[in-house]
Amino acid sequence: MEIYCLIDSHDFAEEIAPQLAAIENAINAWLSESRSSATVYKNLDSEQPFIGLRIDTNRKLTLKKPIDLLYSLSQEYKFECVVGLIVNNEHEDVCYFGAEEGAPDINEIASYLGLEK
Repeated sequence: MEIYCLIDSHDFAEEIAPQLAAIENAINAWLSESRSSATVYKNLDSEQPFIGLRIDTNRKLTLKKPIDLLYSLSQEYKFECVVGLIVNNEHEDVCYFGAEEGAPDINEIASYLGLEK
């Protein structure tokens, strides 16, 4: 199952772009230090630019640390995140968390995604 966890922004240029280098550096540093199977997932040149993580898993435990990382970044840089599925190269948003939405509940997210333990 291909899952994404992205920074969610209505105005990427104004809200995220000024902090993009710091956010991307933090994600890359975490990926270098962690043993996560997550990868950077971004498209900064599209009509709706995005950056975050892509995780190929069927297990909620694999998803927990990447989500925790993005939640901690959302608190520091004041943004929201969206978790969803990639199906036929299309994004299907499932749930949100972040600076305003609050902390993610991995059990709830896993249930929405249909993940195993």
